[in-house]
Amino acid sequence: MRLHRFYIGGKNGVNLADLKVSDRFILDTLQNENFSALIHQWKDVFRYMPGSRVVLFDDSKTECLCMIEIFGNFKTELVILEKADLSKQGSTGEVREEGLDGRMSSTANRAAKNEELWLFLSILKNDNFDLVVQKATELGVDHVVPLLCDRTIKKNINLKRAEKIAIEASEQSGRTSVPVVHEPIALKKAVEDFLANDGDLVVCHQRGDEWLKGKELLKKYPLGFIVGPEGGWSEKEEVYFDKMSLRKIKFSENVLRAETAAIGVVTLVRVG
Repeated sequence: MRLHRFYIGGKNGVNLADLKVSDRFILDTLQNENFSALIHQWKDVFRYMPGSRVVLFDDSKTECLCMIEIFGNFKTELVILEKADLSKQGSTGEVREEGLDGRMSSTANRAAKNEELWLFLSILKNDNFDLVVQKATELGVDHVVPLLCDRTIKKNINLKRAEKIAIEASEQSGRTSVPVVHEPIALKKAVEDFLANDGDLVVCHQRGDEWLKGKELLKKYPLGFIVGPEGGWSEKEEVYFDKMSLRKIKFSENVLRAETAAIGVVTLVRVG
């Protein structure tokens, strides 16, 4: 039977790295409202009872197989049965057959080697931005940055909802980390901040190099891709990209919707 995975990191989260096998710890719903929603899910959706087992992970690249010992009104107590520090494991995922739920997320290994993948995406209309957050999380993106571009129509996102979507997608897909969804930021500031940290930044562009040619140059991390708005790049932005000497890559002869391009490029980098 597959064990379900749940994220308990974030602000006021439990630091699993500080705990040992056989340690007991408490999820206090009064201290962290996210725990309240989690425990509701355990009781009313999964119908867990004392003795049920779950896999928990946090921001420390640590995951633990835990047993629920006590369900309380405001506090739930668990005991750690097994523990794995995924930040120290190799890229092949060996030693995982007998540990926890028997799976190893390769995204944890990439993060351990600082192979961070950043997706810079213009805020999209309707629920398309949320869709990209979900699918990019499943595919292994590490950061999602909402961009304000010249032709961006929608000017904000529901950050709390986007973070919730990223957590749920991480739990579902077996990741051992949750990507960071950033606050919206102007295109130029996003580019300059990223380049200041010695990142490699590429523009997804219909007039760029073919993917098979351009990907040979993608050898530096952190690696970021910029995807524009529904209306495309403005002339002013095109001039700016040239001024900043940003490379351009295309991975389809077809003109793709922004959400398709964003999901596609993450797929090519992480899976292709």
